[in-house]
Parts: sequence; structure tokens; C-alpha cells
Amino acid sequence: MAAEQRKLLEQLMGGPQTSRAAQLSLTDPKVCRSFLVGTCPHDLFTNTKKDVGPCPKVHAESLKTEYEALPESAKQKYGFEHDYLRDLQKYIDECNRWIETAQTPPRETPDEIRQTNVLLKTISELTPPSTAAWPRSRSSATWARSRAPTRKSQ
Repeated sequence: MAAEQRKLLEQLMGGPQTSRAAQLSLTDPKVCRSFLVGTCPHDLFTNTKKDVGPCPKVHAESLKTEYEALPESAKQKYGFEHDYLRDLQKYIDECNRWIETAQTPPRETPDEIRQTNVLLKTISELTPPSTAAWPRSRSSATWARSRAPTRKSQ
């Protein structure tokens, strides 16, 4: 019973993942290179319209510290920074396309313009002309009373 509870607690607290991260190396394809170099794009866009969901790769702080401790020459040998910049540029281009699409007004086809004009003409024919003398803020009864001649008491 205690072993089952310990196993459940490790699952909730992330115990097996940390032991799995200890078995991985920097060059393992399961490790998120963007996380090692800087910030994973999956973490950047969390809870936004461009949320891409959780990263499928492993984010291990121990591997990040190991990578940061490497000399510059070793970091350049791995080429993770180049991959990181390429991935970020991909996300930037995607966001720019999304913004451009959102800012571009929808284009109407000539057929849609013709249909709109026909509908506007029909609406104007069905709508009676308004009386310009009536103020819009008052009801017709109020307007009529205000225009009626007043009787003077004798």
C-alpha cells in the first residue's frame, strides 16, 4: 500500500521525469534545444491566441545548467543557438503572417457588391420618407401638443 502511494506521489510531484532527465544527454533528440539555449517558444505563447500547447520535448534544468557551463567553443560545436534562432524566426514569421491577415480587410467580389446595392435599393424603396419637421427625441403626441394653439382663460 505504501509503495502504491509513493508511486502516486512521484507521479504527481514529477519524480520519474527528473530521473529520466538525468539519463538524457545534451545531444539526445528528446531534449528541447530551445529550452537549453534560452526560452522554449511553447512557453512564450502560453495562454495567448498563439498558444501552441505544451512542448513535447524534455525541459531539464540540470541539462540547461550543464549547457550554460560549457565554453563558447563547445556551444558553437553543438549549434543549438543557430537552431534556436531559426526556430524563433519561424515563429516570428508565423506571427507576422497572422497579424497581416488580421489587418487586411476582407475583399468583396463584384457579385457581393451588386447584391449589396440591390438590397440597399430595396430597403430604401420599402422605407417611408421621414417627416423632417418632427424632432426625433420627442414622441408624436408630445410634438402635437407643443404645436397646438393654447386657449387663454377669460
